[in-house]
Amino acid sequence: MRLPVSLGRAKWSSVAGLTTLGTLGCLAFSVGFDYMLRYFGDPGWSRLALATVVPVVIAGPLWFFIGMKLHDLRSLQKKYADRLMHDGLTGCLNGPVFSSFVEVSIGVNRSNERAAKGALLIIDVDHFRAANERFGHGWGDRALRKLADVIRASVRAGDLVGRVGGQEFGVFLPGASRANAEDVAERIRAAIAELDFGPERERGLLTVSVGAALFEDEVEFEEIFRAASQRMRDAKDAGRNRIEYSYFPSRGAETHQPPRDLH
Repeated sequence: MRLPVSLGRAKWSSVAGLTTLGTLGCLAFSVGFDYMLRYFGDPGWSRLALATVVPVVIAGPLWFFIGMKLHDLRSLQKKYADRLMHDGLTGCLNGPVFSSFVEVSIGVNRSNERAAKGALLIIDVDHFRAANERFGHGWGDRALRKLADVIRASVRAGDLVGRVGGQEFGVFLPGASRANAEDVAERIRAAIAELDFGPERERGLLTVSVGAALFEDEVEFEEIFRAASQRMRDAKDAGRNRIEYSYFPSRGAETHQPPRDLH
């Protein structure tokens, strides 16, 4: 018999040995119990007791043990699934999962006209590499975790936050109005600009450049991702610590409104 790759021969020997011992133990208990009842009591009652007591004594603990192991297995599967979905440093969704969730959300919105709007923000940390080299990678890791915490605290329930690059984050705001999206983007920018990253307690040490693509009708993920990324680069070119917007208006509008910023 060919053994599964996941189990080596030593593990299969252990499993087979435990199974054999368990089976022999159950058989010995059943035969011994039957003999005791036949020797000390009525054979008729012996058969009834054998049919009821033995399954309870053996099956109860066995199924309890199996249930506990299944519970442990489900917990372990959830733990590893969670690790596969999230970035290990910041706890945000990792890039591929974030992109997939956004695509699914946009696809769902296509069947609900009232929900076919929202925004995608691409957030890049300004001068992060220089600060990382200055203070060390341990400081950089702590800074990224702080940034992720601030971003998550600034969004609404149901919004998606992902780490889509080394110092780049994505935020998807499904169903957000233009005012909602602008408010969230500015809240993120302002909160990070005021954050104390240390170790020299310098406020404003790190800022972010934000590119926002706001849509009011059906769009493709690639389209809004490309637009938000370009607006983020425009924010960098315009001096950083700012927000640049692209608007995708509803059907009937002649052209996209030009990007604008808050500063």
